[in-house]
Amino acid sequence: MPRDPNDRRFPNRTMDKYLASFSSSNPITGPMLVTTSPRASCPLTCPLKGTDCYAEHGFLGGFIWSGLDAHYPGESFSSGIRVYNFDQLLRIISSLAPGAPWRHNQAGDLIADRNGNIDSTKLRLLAWANRGKLGITYTHHDVLNNAHNRRVIQEAIADGFTVNLSADSIEEADAFLDLDIAPVAVIIEGNCRENFFTPKGRKVVICPARTRDGVTCSTCRLCARNRNVVVGLPKL
Repeated sequence: MPRDPNDRRFPNRTMDKYLASFSSSNPITGPMLVTTSPRASCPLTCPLKGTDCYAEHGFLGGFIWSGLDAHYPGESFSSGIRVYNFDQLLRIISSLAPGAPWRHNQAGDLIADRNGNIDSTKLRLLAWANRGKLGITYTHHDVLNNAHNRRVIQEAIADGFTVNLSADSIEEADAFLDLDIAPVAVIIEGNCRENFFTPKGRKVVICPARTRDGVTCSTCRLCARNRNVVVGLPKL
């Protein structure tokens, strides 16, 4: 018999739990709300899943992400890092000041079922909690072959929650833009610092937080726009 993913003997299998850093010390995001979802939320379709993912390394992967996986909502670890359930996460987002930027999922992805279909109810509620704020996230969930995911992402963006499609090549970035459903970010080599163009002529702007002193996600906000240019994210 398959194990119940909510069985308390297996905390790493429970996906309805989150971390919230209310004023992140991350030098790239800057001082804003940053959330984390469990490893189990990351889709199997993500080619970075495992050791190639930046979130698997350093303090974030070795401590923060692992601590979330090992605990349940209502519990804390490391003297005060609290694990929240989804309703608590919504209240945290709703309580942000109007116009406040925030980043969903510095690690982890949007919650989906076993077939890779993004949970439409959870995404809709996130978008509603975000109304009047500048929430952003990135997703590796399949959109090229999954009409459901395309639809729910479009709905979230229409409600003001910016879901960036994460491409793993400039060719894939072009394919995502051809769908005309969401803004696109693409992973590029870490030493790339100059803007360039995709094979189809779309401009790729290197993440300003990686190329300009004093710029962070909280001040730049390029990824919070429903834009035509691709944001290039150098590998960490």
